[in-house]
Amino acid sequence: MSEENIKMAEEKKKTAPEEYFRWGIFGITMLLLITATFQLYFSTQEVIRTWFEWQYVSIFESVYNLVIIVLCIYIIRLYVFRKQA
Repeated sequence: MSEENIKMAEEKKKTAPEEYFRWGIFGITMLLLITATFQLYFSTQEVIRTWFEWQYVSIFESVYNLVIIVLCIYIIRLYVFRKQA
């Protein structure tokens, strides 16, 4: 009987309005985070074009993009693959 109570409690927890509210807030926050990330990325590209001479802009943009790629790969390895293991 206690096993049935545990299953019922888990089902009730999954359908609780608070859980939907938390997922909704999480989704809205993630959308805001993605928007802010893209704006930061493109603003940084503009700063590179403003601060550096035109001959060196492509070099600095390449280095910046490489740093972003390495950072993203690190974050993916840290949070996605480690949680699966």
